[in-house]
Amino acid sequence: MASYGHSFAELYDVFYAEKPYAKEARFIDEIVRRSRGTGPLDLLELACGTGNHAFEFERLGYRVTGTDLSADMIGVAQRKAGQRGSKARFLQADMGTAGEEDAGYDVVVCLFDSIGYLLENARIVSCLRNVARRLRPNGICVLESWHAAAMLSSREPVRVRHWQVPGAEIVRISETTCQHAEQWCTVRFEVIVTDADGGWRRFEETHRNRYFLKKEMDLLLESSGLRTRACYADYRPSEELTEKSWHLIHVAEPF
Repeated sequence: MASYGHSFAELYDVFYAEKPYAKEARFIDEIVRRSRGTGPLDLLELACGTGNHAFEFERLGYRVTGTDLSADMIGVAQRKAGQRGSKARFLQADMGTAGEEDAGYDVVVCLFDSIGYLLENARIVSCLRNVARRLRPNGICVLESWHAAAMLSSREPVRVRHWQVPGAEIVRISETTCQHAEQWCTVRFEVIVTDADGGWRRFEETHRNRYFLKKEMDLLLESSGLRTRACYADYRPSEELTEKSWHLIHVAEPF
C-alpha cells in the first residue's frame, strides 16, 4: 500500500500548514532539557516527512538527522534544507533500520503517529529495539501514536477539506474505516487540484495506520528495552488522558 508518493508529497505542506510544529518541538525540548541540560545534542527523527519538525529541532540547537521511507518526502525535505541553509541531514530509510550503523543519538523521536504505519507488533518491536540500540546512555525516545479511545469514539468517516493556494484550488476527501480485529484504520484520500486556467488533476492514496491504548504501548516499549518515563495527552503536560485525547506522547528511556 503506497503512501506519500510524489503528488501527495508535493502538497503535504499545504495539507498540514496549520500543524503547530514549533510548539510540539518546544514541548519535547523542554522534556529533554530537564534531564540532559542545555548542551548540543544529536537527534534522530524517524519518519520525518518533509522536515518540518526537524527544522524546528535544529532551531532549538539540535544536530538533526531525519529519515523517511518515502523518497519523495525526503526529496522535499532536502530541497527545503537547501533553501533555508539548514545543516539537517535527510536520508531515505525504513524506520525499522534507520540511523547510521555506528552512530549514537541523545534523542530519537517518531512523531505525527508515524509508528502506527508499521501495523504489526513484530515490526513495531523491531523498530523500537533499533531505537534502544541507537540511544546513548541517558538517551530519550519520544513516540507519538494515535489513541484508540478517541479513534473509536470520535473519528469522522468522511471529511472534506478545501485550500486556496496561488493559482489553484485543492479539495481533499478522506474516507476512514476501522478494522477492529487488526486495530487499524484505513484512510482513502482523493485529491482534486483545479488550476486557475481551468485545468485539473486528480489522484488517490490509501494509508493504513494503527491505533493504541496507553498500556499497550507501554508493553511494546518494555518488550523493546525501553521503559516509559511519562505519557502525555496531545502535547499538554497537565491534561488527563481521556477518550477525547487523540494522541499519546510516550517518553521512554533504555533500561
